[in-house]
Amino acid sequence: MQAVKFTPQDQRAALRLRAWQLKQSGWKQKDIADSLGVSQTAVSNWIRRVRQCGTQALRTRHSPGAPSRLD
Repeated sequence: MQAVKFTPQDQRAALRLRAWQLKQSGWKQKDIADSLGVSQTAVSNWIRRVRQCGTQALRTRHSPGAPSRLD
């Protein structure tokens, strides 16, 4: 069986989704931030995004514009 490799973007999206799951379970934002090693502001922003646009808002968004020319 091959190990599944996740990109950093996938890992960050999973972190945001986990924060939302913890909030749904009744955790306080401060406890979520401490548990996940992120700021309370980040958790607050994620929660606000979900409430405004749904869980799809937590998925990784690709930046519009020209592709990067750097390696």
